Formats: sequence, structure tokens, C-alpha cells
Amino acid sequence: MKKIFLTLFALLAFAFNVQADNIVSGQKYKIVTLDGTKALSCGEVAKNDVRLTLTNLSDTEEGQVWVLTQNGDYWGITSAMGAFNIDNPSEAHDKFENKLCLWQTNGGDNQKWTFEAADDDSYYMIPLENAAKCYALDANGNFTFQDKGADTRVKLVKYVEPVITIDGITSGKYYQICTFDTSAALSNNGSTANNTILTMQPFDVKDEGQIWQINRSGNYWTIKSSVGNVNIDNPSASNNANYHKLLQWQTSGGDNQKWTFEKADDNSYYMVPFENAEKCYGYNADGTMTFQDKTSAVRVKLVEAKPVSLVNAVANGYYCIQAVSVFPDYNYNSEGRFVSFDANGNASLNTDYTYQGSRLLISTNDEGVATLTLPQSGANVTVDGNAVKSATTAEASKFVLFLNEDEWTLDSHLAIHAGSTTDAKSGSTLSFVAPNAAGSALTIVNKVAKNAFTFRLVPLPASAETDRLQQAVSSAQQALATLQGEKAEALKQAIALAQSELDYPYLTANDVAYDVEVLNGKVAELTGQGDSSVKNFGEVTLINNNQTSAAKVYTKFGGIVVENANHYSIYNAAGQQVNNSTALPHGTYVVVADGQVVKVVL
Repeated sequence: MKKIFLTLFALLAFAFNVQADNIVSGQKYKIVTLDGTKALSCGEVAKNDVRLTLTNLSDTEEGQVWVLTQNGDYWGITSAMGAFNIDNPSEAHDKFENKLCLWQTNGGDNQKWTFEAADDDSYYMIPLENAAKCYALDANGNFTFQDKGADTRVKLVKYVEPVITIDGITSGKYYQICTFDTSAALSNNGSTANNTILTMQPFDVKDEGQIWQINRSGNYWTIKSSVGNVNIDNPSASNNANYHKLLQWQTSGGDNQKWTFEKADDNSYYMVPFENAEKCYGYNADGTMTFQDKTSAVRVKLVEAKPVSLVNAVANGYYCIQAVSVFPDYNYNSEGRFVSFDANGNASLNTDYTYQGSRLLISTNDEGVATLTLPQSGANVTVDGNAVKSATTAEASKFVLFLNEDEWTLDSHLAIHAGSTTDAKSGSTLSFVAPNAAGSALTIVNKVAKNAFTFRLVPLPASAETDRLQQAVSSAQQALATLQGEKAEALKQAIALAQSELDYPYLTANDVAYDVEVLNGKVAELTGQGDSSVKNFGEVTLINNNQTSAAKVYTKFGGIVVENANHYSIYNAAGQQVNNSTALPHGTYVVVADGQVVKVVL
């Protein structure tokens, strides 16, 4: 039987181009005028309804920095200062004087953008609302909604984080905020929810909730979770309501999220909020971090860390994909259903596996990007907006398969990213294939990666194995046309049984060999071939050089049967490879099984 391997590799930290125009999803950029002197900015604070302006290009203005993230066929543009996106006011153009504004990140149509490349590395910045228009510098020096023209383009300048190191802390690096003895680290337990109380948990480099990115912001530090767009937040006026405990809140850039790490002589730090430089947050015996007076017993240590990367599953072979119900959605309606495609190319989640609609060939390239096809129909799996389809006339879409653990097992769960981002972290928000609410179909949604493991892969027999059974079924259907009455009914039942085997996802190579033999035997019996060709060649056992494999070759019902071989091929006297799922013409054949050769005369 041909073996199927699912190999895994740990993701390397590299950027992958998601479009031919070289915009990199997840990268920070500045949106700059064609003359390179001004950049689009939200100013000092990211919040709803802030109008965007053009300011002189600056190395220090945070409001000019944007994160571009692929969202299906479009891009989202998020302020580096918080979870607020560039928003096209659409019907409210007059209210905003045709200018752009910020609004809380929501993935809606007003926050979907296309960057249409020109020949000079510039782009038209086009809202979903109207592909004939764009946003660009106008004659009055404003960045406004206008018709496309030769001078209405922008440039995207990759933002390079400045290397800032103060008191041993480097801006942009990841750290675990630990007790003095480093036995415990501050954690949000993987949550991205506002108002989550942070506590000290046993030190674990694999706990993504313990990993924080510390960034310099003016004269202070901000502390962002690796899980998502939330920052460590000092409740300030609400200290009493929270019993003076430390919490997290959506990234805002506000004073509550500004911190000082006051270094002591032993390389530990007081974690001091903007609110009051005379106090700090320190840990208690119960693991909580509370607002309190500075004492040596409550200082923290910073241990440099790395974000927890998702494992990329490199699948090459034949599989079906089965839905699983997992936290946090618990879509029980989808549990155990198989991804299937009908004759019109529509995707669904079916309770039954079918050979025709559920059997997928997955091919993964060296970069970890996969394509999915249905080999039995020649159709490619594609993404069409928020829908998953199959078509023989469309190019296969790109997918990335992420694994929820370091080693693949039958219980491993899979997240299927509709795109080409291979270096995702657990807290990354990407486009993923997901069951719909009814659990009966597929859709494309934007989700946090760690919440997208809603499928598993089921390895299937290789093409050469199941195709033999499919060909035997086709041959039997041809023979059926020559029969009538009870014989025809008996062969119909045999064909139906063989077809049901094809529609069983856990079919093995030995099952296939047995099913082919049984079906061919029934065809021979009912068409009058009987046993005349049963024993025209005795059984031969082929043992490989290492004596680790013993394949059997014999003839039955006019065909050649090969058992216990991992790989085998059959050739006629002309050197042409032939199929052994049906009766073969009389003549001489050569069987190559696991490197051993035998001649067979029928």
C-alpha cells in the first residue's frame, strides 16, 4: 500500500508576500504622498471619529504607523496605536468633508480596502464602496475621496521599528513578567477580553498568555499581549472597584496603558503606572497583582521570550476533512461532518463521506502553502468572497493548514487559513474556513487563530489504490448492461456494495484489494466466465533484499492480484503500465512489487 505522510515543520520567522504587489500581511507601513513628504496620520490618540490628516513625514509620530492585514480579497488598515481601523465614511462623506476617519476595528465593508498597483510602485487606495474612486492628496493639501487620476496615488513605506533599549529593556521585544525567583509569570490565561484580571501563573514558555510585547511610546512603555490587541491597563479611578487588581483592556494608547519600569540594582523592576510614580503594581501570595506601595518584595523580573508560533502542517496526499466542535464556539451541529462538494461546486458539511465529493488531494509547497483539489472530478477548491467552492475552470486558491500541537496524531485539530500567511501566532487574526452556524456549510470568517481549530484531517488510501476499485466499479457497470433479470439484480447489489466501500473514509489498501477481487469475481460468475481463469498462474511470494517485505502475486478472474506490497506496478509486453482492477487480455506481463520483479503469463 502506498504510504501517506503528514510532515510538520516549525515555522520560521519570515514574511510571506500575500500578493504580487509585495504588500505583506501583518507588516507595518506608512501611507505616504507621492512626493514622499507627508504621511497619513490619526494624530496622538486612536479613537472613534478621529479625522485623518496629512502630517510631515516623521520618524517619531506613532499616528503615522499602520498595520495592513489581508482580509480575503481586501485589506484592513489598523492603527499601530490601537484596535481602530481606517474607515471610509461612505454615506457620511459630507459630514466628514470627504475625509477618512478612524473607527473601532470591526471587519465591516467600510474598513475593506484595495491597493491597486501602478507601474511606479505606487498604489490607488480604493474603498470597497466605489472601485472607480480612491483616497489621495487633493489640491488643498487634504487626503480626500476623489476620482482616480495620475496624481491620486500613494506610496506604502515599510515601517522599520527603531531599536530602543533602556535599562535593559528593548522596545518591540517580548518578555515574561515574572516573580523575583521567576517561578511564576503574569498571565491573561490566553484571553483577549476587556477587564480580564491578570494573575501570576506557573512559569511556562509555551503559555501565550504569559508573553507580552513591551514597546516604547514617548517617555513610557506600553505592554501588549501576544494573544491579541489588548494591553496591560491600570484601572486608575476604578482601582477600588477592582480591588486594586491589575487588568487588561483593548489597546488605546491612553494614559492608563503607560508604564515605567524602574530598575533596581539586582536587575529587577518596579512596575510603575502613569497614574502615580510613588506606587507600583506588585504580586501577592495569591498570585494577584495589586496597586501598592513600593517594597523590595514586590519587584518583578523580565525574562526575554518568543511569541508562541503556530505549527504549519505540511500535508501531501489524499485526505478528507472532518469538522470538530471545539472551544470557544462549540458548534455541535457540525461535529463529525465531512467537507463535501456537490456537482455544482457548492461546499457543504455532510454527515456521510462520499468518494466523489469528499476525497481531496492536498499538495503543500516548500513555503507551507497548500492547494486542495478533487482528483476524481479534476476540480480545484477555491475561495469566492466568503464562500468555499470547487471548479474545474478556476485556479486553486491558496490555504495554510495550522496544527494545534507540535506532533500530528489522529486527534490533532486543524485550522484552515484562507490565504498565504504562514508565520501566524496564536493571537493573529486571519481569514479562516469555518462551519456556518447551522453546521451544514462552510464560510470564510476572520478569527483569532487559536480559536479556529475546527477541523481534522483523515488520511485516505492513495490514488492508485482507490482508483482501482473505482475502475472495477465502472467495468462492472458496463457488464451490467449485458445482463437481465436476477443476474442483473445480483450485479447491481455487488456494485452498490463496492460503491459503499468507496464512500467509506477509513478504507485501507487491503480492503481495496479484497473489494476488487470480490467484485471481479461476481462479474465473472454472472457473465459466464466462471472459474475458467481462476488458477492459470500459481501464487508467487516476492521477498525483498532486506527480508522486511513479502508481497504475493497471483491471478484470479483474468486479472493479476498483488497483496502486501507498499508499491507495485504492472506492465504489458509493450512496456505500458496497465490497470489490474479488471480482467486483462491474454499475454505476458511484468509485475514490479517493492523492487522485486516477476513475469506473469495469462
